[in-house]
Amino acid sequence: MKSVVKSESKGQCPEKPALVILAAGLGRRYGGLKPLAPIGARGEAIIDLSVRDAMEAGFESVVMVVRAEIEATLEYHIKRCWPADLHVDLIRQESAAMPGASGTSIAATAARMPRGTAQAVLATRAAISAPFGVVNADDLYGAASYQLLYDHLTGGGQEQQTGGGQDPPSHVLVGFKLRNTIVGHGPVKRATCDQDADGYLTAITEQTITVRDDGAFSASNNDATVALKGDELVSVNMWGFLPSIFPVLQEAFDHFSELHSGSGVDNSDELLLPDVVGEMISRPRPERVRILASTGRCIGVTHGADLKAVREQVEDLVAAGVIPDPLWGAHRAPA
Repeated sequence: MKSVVKSESKGQCPEKPALVILAAGLGRRYGGLKPLAPIGARGEAIIDLSVRDAMEAGFESVVMVVRAEIEATLEYHIKRCWPADLHVDLIRQESAAMPGASGTSIAATAARMPRGTAQAVLATRAAISAPFGVVNADDLYGAASYQLLYDHLTGGGQEQQTGGGQDPPSHVLVGFKLRNTIVGHGPVKRATCDQDADGYLTAITEQTITVRDDGAFSASNNDATVALKGDELVSVNMWGFLPSIFPVLQEAFDHFSELHSGSGVDNSDELLLPDVVGEMISRPRPERVRILASTGRCIGVTHGADLKAVREQVEDLVAAGVIPDPLWGAHRAPA
């Protein structure tokens, strides 16, 4: 773990939730380092806008999961661009490597590759001791969504819906309407969500979503294709977890590693958070996951062609005063 703290007087505040940012993805469909794609009014990167929203909500520390080959680039950007009062740790996703990852064989190299979002969160285990948030580095969730997440993690969003009491602490998923998460027309991964009458997640299914020529949506999973209306609640990996999630992730990753330890296996397979959470909530005595529905948009870059549309949407948000210009405002003086 590498600390990128920019203020000697400030240390991490373990009593407050940290924000885990997943930035180790390979970006195959985009073709570059998506978290640093310039989309702001002054060329600010995607992660700059996201971190500003997170700080506005109350987050004071970030744990960023990276790959070794991009670590120096992200560290340089953070030191140059982010406010000095934000505590940042960089953790390599390879630190949660599969068993037998030492050595120089092709199999060992594959074992050290990022193996999905569940492994990425597991890599932060040593740095986390309190409830924490998880987001993608290449999605803009909006300030209001970060506020929903932070309030839940700090107890302000866990009031019981009935009876005037309070629920026990729980994991949380901030979900979005499907139509509010689509930017371009290329296929994207989304996890559709089902919930019970009390607002807890009952099922989550990762699917490939496409936009048809008539503007309608369709979802493909296991060779089956179904039409969607666009109002369905989906996950875009905005989670809040209690530390009790780590044994669940470890168990899932150990099983995944066993399945992928032999020769001839598909080393492109990934262990995804929706799959692990879906299995967890299906158990006889599950750890519960509350769903909080965001009314905002989640703007993300999946394909290179999405960049123009995302920049245009950000320009509209700047013009409307939703995103400030200059970006950091009170968090730091303009350079």
